[in-house]
Amino acid sequence: LIAKMLVEARAPLIYGLTRLTVEAQELAVELAMCLRGAIDTPRGHLIPPRGTSLQLHGEARTTLGEIHQYADLLVYFGVGESAFQRKVSLDFDDAPVVAPCGTRADIHSPDAAQKLLELGSRNDEELQAMCQKMSFQPPDALWRATIRLWHESKYPVLIYDPQYLHQQLGQTDASWVIEQLERTALTRAKFGRAAALPIEFDSDGLSNATGVEYVLTARTGYPAAVQCFSGCAEYLPGVTNAEALLADGVIDAVLFLGEGPAADWNASAKQHINAIPTAIIAAEKVLSGKACKHQIGCCQLSEEQGTIVREDGIPTSLTAKVAPVASAEKILRRLLALVREPALTELGAAR
Repeated sequence: LIAKMLVEARAPLIYGLTRLTVEAQELAVELAMCLRGAIDTPRGHLIPPRGTSLQLHGEARTTLGEIHQYADLLVYFGVGESAFQRKVSLDFDDAPVVAPCGTRADIHSPDAAQKLLELGSRNDEELQAMCQKMSFQPPDALWRATIRLWHESKYPVLIYDPQYLHQQLGQTDASWVIEQLERTALTRAKFGRAAALPIEFDSDGLSNATGVEYVLTARTGYPAAVQCFSGCAEYLPGVTNAEALLADGVIDAVLFLGEGPAADWNASAKQHINAIPTAIIAAEKVLSGKACKHQIGCCQLSEEQGTIVREDGIPTSLTAKVAPVASAEKILRRLLALVREPALTELGAAR
């Protein structure tokens, strides 16, 4: 039924993929290309600011292993220290100096802008001149000490959560803040080792959001929000992402993989979902409460055998566990075979 729904649609959408292994993600991208549909991820709206920063300034990246071995200063921007260590499971024997730069409760646009500009200043004289020019309040003693440590440390690392910044500041302000975060780290790296590490702190467990960006880039040339309606991959920020396509009424069928609709989509997108055929392939805990007509349960990401990519770009193998249901990779492989089957429908045979 799901295969029939997809091949009969003129503009199907495949959304999600962050809860799948790399092997399953490759099948999902292949499915979207066979259907000449669209494919997007929950982090698609975060791609433009990071891409703009990369084009304008470059990037200063690091791995979790380098942080563990070499970093002597961690500056958290809208992220708690305990959340970071719980996420990456690193126990620092000789803990680097931790300098919180705002907690998850008090990040807002003016405060974020001021702190980033102050952190990018090269010395006390430049900091003082900037505060006078911008009419900033002078930084308190703790933040002034953090700025001094940022410049004196041998390997400072700036850690932030792009998804949280987007939720708190909105798309426009978050884009500017993310770009400035990357620029600040790169400017500091010109005078020694420094890095910025974006990490998404998700309470739902294991995620392979970085892996889907790698897979989509390798197959289509773009990391998210790709449409193949014309037979070739197209990427237009703000136009080809899932929310925009749904709000404009372009999509006529949706397959959710690993997760359901995003909670922060606008009302037009949510209303259009209720008017078109939908299906979801996800773990049982995700399926509960989702109002999709067709549902197939699969095992969780932690129970699958395959590969995921850590947020620092390092691939990691998952150990297979005995799961009560089939893996997402197995289900997608069968679904792809049905879509390619000529006798399914006349439209499917033409494609």
